[in-house]
Amino acid sequence: MSTRLMKIATVLLSVFIIGYVGVQLPRFFKGEGYTLQTVYKQTVEENLAVTGIFFREEKVFPVGRDGVVSCNAAVGEKVGKSSKLLTVYRDHSAAERQREIENLSETLQSLEKAQLSSQSTDVIRPDTLNSTISSFAARLIASRDNGSLSEIRTMRADLREVYARREILIGANVDYSGQIAELKGRLDYLEGLGSEEWGSVYTDVSGYFVDHIDGYEDVCTMERLAEMTAAEADQMIASYSGYNPDSSSVMVVTSQKWRFAFTVPEEQTLSMRTGKSATLRFPGGSQVSAVVEELRRDSESGRFLVIMRGDTVLPMLLESRVQAVELLVGSSVGLKVPKEAIRFNESGQMGVYVVIMDKMYFRAVGQVYENDSFILCPIGYESADKSPALKLYDTIIVGGMDLYDQKPVA
Repeated sequence: MSTRLMKIATVLLSVFIIGYVGVQLPRFFKGEGYTLQTVYKQTVEENLAVTGIFFREEKVFPVGRDGVVSCNAAVGEKVGKSSKLLTVYRDHSAAERQREIENLSETLQSLEKAQLSSQSTDVIRPDTLNSTISSFAARLIASRDNGSLSEIRTMRADLREVYARREILIGANVDYSGQIAELKGRLDYLEGLGSEEWGSVYTDVSGYFVDHIDGYEDVCTMERLAEMTAAEADQMIASYSGYNPDSSSVMVVTSQKWRFAFTVPEEQTLSMRTGKSATLRFPGGSQVSAVVEELRRDSESGRFLVIMRGDTVLPMLLESRVQAVELLVGSSVGLKVPKEAIRFNESGQMGVYVVIMDKMYFRAVGQVYENDSFILCPIGYESADKSPALKLYDTIIVGGMDLYDQKPVA
């Protein structure tokens, strides 16, 4: 080899060595050659995105005729047997007039009771009434959030009465006689116009009210579900036309128990088993608990029909028959350990090296969860070889070589 070629080769070799050392130095001399990390606790949820269909026990009640429908309950509200579900009026003005009559009657009754109470010999302290008003206000807010219209109307009337009694008690010149007379006059006038009510619908069963139907009431039955295959469920979900309520009829869900059915490939059933609890999480943030009732395999497609059983009734569960949900099938909690930190001792025990007082020590880890980048070690893990276990907030060595017990780190 010529002198010129040897010089070129020497220069190239020098560049390579300098580059290699430059890359490796941070690895082996970052804190005497080690990358350190603090151990924290982490929770990992196992989720599946699925679209399923609800099966319930329902009874349909046709409205019967055209007109303006005024429902007496909100969707999901409990109704008793023989309750009036709705009233049909000739037009909107007739419906509004009836609502005004009901509101005037409630207000009149509240003021008359308050006025009568103020004339009694019973003494009620203002702070007692203030406490009662606050309690009613809190219950009103809760009923509003729960969509319980009947409770709202009742508590609104009670709140009006208590507030009027308070005003009479603390106000020297407060007298509702004039307002009572005015309300009676307006009420007599409206009632004198006559009723334009065309009909009412009553229920002969108790349950949960729904102000529409979707045409699947005779299809999504418990009897049909008992014989359904995964392929049939997929077809039913795919053919569902979406949320398109039909207000020509209303219905009452006669049992709080329901079934939610969907299909998954076989590999996704590994995190499920009959009797296992799971959570259905809906797009709006609401969630309910359910139990895996059955895993039914379709021999042709290999897919599984999963049937979940639940008994929580919420309005959003009744709005649409087919819904997309996030199925939370489980969660794992443990100490997060990067995979590059994992080592094995002479007995084959999996573990990591931690730094204590400038020396490294082996600490055993187990595994409750694994992905491509880390594992979760159970808190309070006990190894078979009785090695000390990893603990929360330990400092572990993630990167480094030639690790052994009591080796100096600094």
